[in-house]
Amino acid sequence: MATSDSTILDAGGRELRVTSPDRVIFPVTEHSAAVTKLDIV
Repeated sequence: MATSDSTILDAGGRELRVTSPDRVIFPVTEHSAAVTKLDIV
């Protein structure tokens, strides 16, 4: 079961749980917005 800090995605017919989906992996710069873990998946 997913916790409140996770998201479940459908990936090719399988459930993929992404924990901390809002975690910033690449911070904002003057040329781009911040990229989160969910953005990468």
